[in-house]
Amino acid sequence: MTDDRAILGSYAEWQMIKSRKVLVLKIEVPLEQAEEVLAKLGFPMPDTEIPVAVCRIDALAASEYRAQQRRSRLSVIGKERYESEDAMKQARDRACAYCRDKQFVAWADRFSKVLHVHDERTAKEFIYTHCGISSRREIATDDAAYSAFLELETEYLEQTGQRAESR
Repeated sequence: MTDDRAILGSYAEWQMIKSRKVLVLKIEVPLEQAEEVLAKLGFPMPDTEIPVAVCRIDALAASEYRAQQRRSRLSVIGKERYESEDAMKQARDRACAYCRDKQFVAWADRFSKVLHVHDERTAKEFIYTHCGISSRREIATDDAAYSAFLELETEYLEQTGQRAESR
């Protein structure tokens, strides 16, 4: 579903209004989408009709769309959580993310004099070794581990051109 005007819901019920010769269709939409529904459709008023179209869609397409929406919501939640944390916890989170980053893994393999870094597990070991820790959680609680991680991160970002070199 790619149309920004569309709202995904589930056909739940219909009701016949005999006196007006119409059907009332009920489409269920997750409560978390209330703001989206209001933005796209507006608020119904008795004196103004809002024309809409209803169509049945492929269940697989709906499932994929819901999964994408869920990932998008989780991404927003994750960013909000990250921004609310202190600098040490943010560094811990970045250390976890770097281990999944192919560019970081390749750089760590070139940078490391001891380990052959080739996947998430060995990238984690690389960070452990460099920072003198046994868990990335220590970056959020130990000043020395935090400083060591920041040095490693600075080296990585500068050598990969993601940050200008320090003077």
